[in-house]
Amino acid sequence: MTAGNVSVLSYSSAHAAAVGSADISQKKEDMAAIGILYVEDNDDLRESIAMMLEADDRDITSCATGEEALAALQRRDYDILITDVSLPGISGTDLAKRVTADKPDQWVVLCSGYQFDHGLKTLGKNVRAILKPFEIEDMDNMLAEIIGSLARN
Repeated sequence: MTAGNVSVLSYSSAHAAAVGSADISQKKEDMAAIGILYVEDNDDLRESIAMMLEADDRDITSCATGEEALAALQRRDYDILITDVSLPGISGTDLAKRVTADKPDQWVVLCSGYQFDHGLKTLGKNVRAILKPFEIEDMDNMLAEIIGSLARN
C-alpha cells in the first residue's frame, strides 16, 4: 500500500494462512507486530531493504525523507526507527534527536557509511548504528536484540 511517498508493507494473518502456515497465523494473532519505520532517500534501496526487513512479526513503513518520517510518527507510534543518516532536509541524526527528545525510550538505528565512534549515546540510550553497506543478517541480528529488549520491558 502506498500513501504519497510513504509505503506500508505488512503481513496479515490472511497472508500467512494463504502460504499454508496456520502456526504463523496463530502466532501473529497472539502477538502484536513490531512497528518499524524505515527512512531512506534512495528509492531502490528503500524498496529492497524494506522488503528484506519483512517478517511475520514486523509491520514495516518506509519513507523517503525525515519530514515524511516525522509526519508518520505523528500518525502512530513505532517501536523502532531505522534511518539513513544522509537525508535531504532533516538528516537522520537530526531526526533521531527530535524523536528521542519527545520519546527518550525510542529505539533508533542509524545507517551510515561512516563509523560512529563517539557521540552515539548523546542521541539517546536506545540509539544504535550500523555501517553501510550492511548485510541484512547483521540488521536482523540487531533488530532481534532490540525486539528482545522490547519484549522484556
